[in-house]
Amino acid sequence: LPIAREKIRRDGERAGPSPTVATLHARQVEPNSVRVLVVEDEPNVRDLVMTQLTSLGYPATAFPDAPSALHSQAKVEFDILVTDIVLPGGMNGRELADKLAAQRSDLRVLFTSGYSRQAIEVQGMLMEGANLLHKPFRKAELAKKLREIVASEPYLRSSRPAPTPTLANWRDGWRATSYAGRS
Repeated sequence: LPIAREKIRRDGERAGPSPTVATLHARQVEPNSVRVLVVEDEPNVRDLVMTQLTSLGYPATAFPDAPSALHSQAKVEFDILVTDIVLPGGMNGRELADKLAAQRSDLRVLFTSGYSRQAIEVQGMLMEGANLLHKPFRKAELAKKLREIVASEPYLRSSRPAPTPTLANWRDGWRATSYAGRS
């Protein structure tokens, strides 16, 4: 990633750990130096995300499913994975992120979904604490989240496992995400 893991003082000596979100905003990272891999199965959403990323200055490549992204990932350079959680092709977004992070220790990941965080965590499809952007989202929300992710720890180091799905927490998740007054 374009952000150095350690700050370098003016005299060239190491000055401490990597920047925080606050220092990122003070020291703007050029979006064109951060490459994005987008995995989204819905063509209209994929096109919209690509348009937003391009207008923000992020070079991006998109795929419609996890198998296509995995097959081509060796040929595509990227720093951040932006993936829908629910994907066709036998692999969800979390499984894709896990496979890619096993090969790329510095990978940053942004998950997107139209479902609530609780519903996704209850199903075990999202790790607690993982970066999630709810659809539909605006370009400004995407830009802010990407800046935060660039300054954050890599995917596997910053996330804890979601609770194991059980009938009880599934039912609780369903109630929390159902329409008001219905259960």
